[in-house]
Amino acid sequence: MKNSTDYIDYSTLNVNGKKLQKLSTSIQVYTGGPYNVAMSLETKEYFYDIVNTNVLFEFFKSFVGLNIFLKDFNFQTTSELFNYRIFFDPNNISQIIPIIGQGYFYFVFIIAPIFSIIFIFLGFYFNKLIDKKISLEIYYFLIIILIRLGFLMGHNSIILVNEISYNLETIFILFTLNKFFGGKNKIEKAK
Repeated sequence: MKNSTDYIDYSTLNVNGKKLQKLSTSIQVYTGGPYNVAMSLETKEYFYDIVNTNVLFEFFKSFVGLNIFLKDFNFQTTSELFNYRIFFDPNNISQIIPIIGQGYFYFVFIIAPIFSIIFIFLGFYFNKLIDKKISLEIYYFLIIILIRLGFLMGHNSIILVNEISYNLETIFILFTLNKFFGGKNKIEKAK
């Protein structure tokens, strides 16, 4: 098996000097570039003795509010392991593991793409909900989810869980105000 650093030449532009190379390398994380995907796939093999992590535990650790109860557990997330694999520095956590690499970390090679496909189907489902007559706060909440799902290849499920849990307080306030002041604010798709 090739080492992921063998793929870095394919993922960077080396035209007219180093400026384009630096630019392409810096946007790898946001585009699901081949270098980050290769590194995320290699992370599982690199940390084969630590792959006893639980995907639900990782979700709850990123859920705002529930993470308070899990802060004392000695547990490394896939993002932390991914960043350690890239930088060999436990304090540098600046890169986002692509969702395909996160799926491969928890599931076998064949099932790993299903992890991405599940989130794509969630996007279609939430988009259908927006087409119905819904309240303002539910519309706001679904838009946040759909925006995050639109960045699927540059994000992972942990970021989505964190974004949803972070915005639940705002959604609750909007929901309460809407119910208190009449609750008749509905958004209906124009025909």
